[in-house]
Amino acid sequence: MKIPEDIKVASFFGSNLLKNHVPAISSIEFNTLELGMTAAKVILDMIDGIEAPHKTMLGYNVVLR
Repeated sequence: MKIPEDIKVASFFGSNLLKNHVPAISSIEFNTLELGMTAAKVILDMIDGIEAPHKTMLGYNVVLR
């Protein structure tokens, strides 16, 4: 098999290291600070006995390369 002709490569997290990688790697970019703050709030709410949402959607961008 040949990359990228037969297989595309993707990453869950986009970083500066992927921008010029050969073969090109598509990725999902999101705000890691917002992700951490949201996760911490959910954990603290659960400790306080507040029911946590089953799903929380945050913003993201799909970068196709």
